[in-house]
Amino acid sequence: MRRSSSCTATIRSSAVDGPQILDRLSSQGLPNPRPNTPEVRDEGAWLYDVYCAICHGATGQGDGQIAEHYPRMPNLSAPNVQNYTDGWIYSIIREGGPNMPASAAVMSVDERWALVHFVRTFKTPNPR
Repeated sequence: MRRSSSCTATIRSSAVDGPQILDRLSSQGLPNPRPNTPEVRDEGAWLYDVYCAICHGATGQGDGQIAEHYPRMPNLSAPNVQNYTDGWIYSIIREGGPNMPASAAVMSVDERWALVHFVRTFKTPNPR
C-alpha cells in the first residue's frame, strides 16, 4: 500500500515539475506561477519557519539553531543568492543540497513556489 502511494506521488510530481527540475540548469528559466501577494508570502513564511529557519535562521542569515554543526550555512539575503532565478531557487528547495534535505516529499509544488517568494523578502530589511 505504501509503495503504491509513493509511486503515485512520484508520477504526480514528475508530471507537474519533475523532468524540468532533474537538471538544475534547465530549471533556471522556470517562472514562478504563484502571484507575489502578501497571502502567498505569508504561506512561504510559515513554511520557512517550519522547514528552514532551524538552519538558515529567522532572518535567513545562516545562523539557525543547528547551523554551527555544518561547515557553512548560506546567507539567503546575500546578493549571489538573491540574484538566482526563481526557477533555480525552486530547484534547490525541491532537490536539496549537500547539507539540505529535499522538500519534494514534504511540500507541494505550490508551497515550494510560495517559499521562493518568501526567500525573496530577505533582500529587504524586514522580511515579514
